[in-house]
Amino acid sequence: MTQTNLTNESVTDLVQTLTNSAIGYEYAKTALDRAGDYGHNSAKLKNDIETFKKTYFLARNLLEKLDSTELHNIEEQLVAQREEYFSKNKYLN
Repeated sequence: MTQTNLTNESVTDLVQTLTNSAIGYEYAKTALDRAGDYGHNSAKLKNDIETFKKTYFLARNLLEKLDSTELHNIEEQLVAQREEYFSKNKYLN
């Protein structure tokens, strides 16, 4: 495997990690908003939120070093998705 392939695969993996953790964060946050701070599974949801945040920023820092242009592109897409699917008036089931 060449260094270029490793880097391309690494960028793809990091983009997937960013996407998964951003979406997971939003779902967990929405679930916590619905359940309340003391509702069913609230402790697990709070833990999930922290895990998704840590994972996102670890992947973000690595992707910034490998391909800052791709990082900019994926973050723009994630913001657009968040605005489209996770706005205050919309809930995903």
